Amino acid sequence: AGTAEDVATDFFNAYSFSNEDQAVSMLADDADISGFGVDGTREFRLLMRFWEATGFKHMLDSCEETGRFDFGTVVRCTWDFHAIRSEEIGLGPYSGSYDELTVRDGEIVDVFGEIGITAFSRESWEPFAEWVSTNYPDDVAVMYKSDFSDYQLTPESIRLWEQHTRDY
Repeated sequence: AGTAEDVATDFFNAYSFSNEDQAVSMLADDADISGFGVDGTREFRLLMRFWEATGFKHMLDSCEETGRFDFGTVVRCTWDFHAIRSEEIGLGPYSGSYDELTVRDGEIVDVFGEIGITAFSRESWEPFAEWVSTNYPDDVAVMYKSDFSDYQLTPESIRLWEQHTRDY
């Protein structure tokens, strides 16, 4: 129970700390989570595992209600992040990210995430992609989608991301 802001904050914290069961249990049966770039709860669980494997850290600023509608209450959670172990190599945190979470009857019914990647891409993503392609060229097709713009969400990819982000 609690307010929509409470529900959104609890959901944010659950997925941020890779508490898969809690995060999934907070989703309505018909929740649309495609706004996180995933198709269903199986991929959502893989995404949480990917974040954990790569040292992704969500740092919540706030969750604030932005509107009440017939379909639910929209809450915007703003946050900063570290990714690809940026904190361990003295980079970041990166700002400008937010999630818009729609809450109805104490459940998350819709999610949309926007990650502020401009500085992160230049400082972390692109150098790491270059390093991987130089040092582990055979792993690139498993880890990345075709143009290095996104990661693959498979158990093998997650294993390689964890291994290589630790080596980096």
